[in-house]
Amino acid sequence: MTSFFTIYRSVCIGLLSLLLTVQVSADTQQTASQLVSASGFISLSKQLPQHFNRGIQDAVDYQKAPESQQQQLLAQAQQAITTANIHHHVEQTVTQSLSASDITALMQWYNSPTGQKISAAQSYAASEAGFEAMMLHVNTLLSEEALLQLAALMDQQLGFVEFIVDLQEYQAFAEYSSQQALKHQSVDLSYFGNQMKQQRDPMRFNAEQLAVISLAYAFRDISREEIRAYEHFLQQPLTQLFLKAAMRGLEKGMQETQQHWLGSITRLQMASE
Repeated sequence: MTSFFTIYRSVCIGLLSLLLTVQVSADTQQTASQLVSASGFISLSKQLPQHFNRGIQDAVDYQKAPESQQQQLLAQAQQAITTANIHHHVEQTVTQSLSASDITALMQWYNSPTGQKISAAQSYAASEAGFEAMMLHVNTLLSEEALLQLAALMDQQLGFVEFIVDLQEYQAFAEYSSQQALKHQSVDLSYFGNQMKQQRDPMRFNAEQLAVISLAYAFRDISREEIRAYEHFLQQPLTQLFLKAAMRGLEKGMQETQQHWLGSITRLQMASE
């Protein structure tokens, strides 16, 4: 018969193991958060609320809705769509996909002088201010064929085209759902999905052009040696594992915020009836 002390010992060991697992998980989560920020994915997370609000504004302008309705929709969006929640999904997916040693190895690159320089350049190019500055240099960038070729190679590794297409669809969803809310009509996700399927090819073409020009703008003041080093880093299986995990986290964040948003506007419609 198993003694009380044997059972007690097993329980204590189990609890200690659980506590250690929680501690390791917390440490890994913290390091993953640093990796997501250092790599520039926090900048991409911030774009989602901005584009969603832009879609709401387009719907309000199209429907010529009063200021009060616009403020109501924006207030609902502020509650449903936050950078913190989206960022959390990216961190969570990265933590689940990578080990602590994987994250540490990746941080060595992003903390290096070259890694910091390139991440900062890409983050600025992805910002609103960076986009406006880039548009002022489009003609110059288009004439630099060698730089554009490098940017195209980088994009194949980074996978930004799909994100840009998803971002355009995300903004279109905000516009369509807001229009339906303003007209007090239900949101037909099947109809919206079919509309997006028809527009996906031209959206992808535009996204490819934008991604290459944006990366060319980001790399314009970075040496070719540093860009080649970055290209080598991007080709590594561990880097690709991280990038794909972070992108999946962004997708999960988009999906969750869309569900929250639909619930918010449904409650708003019910309250106004």
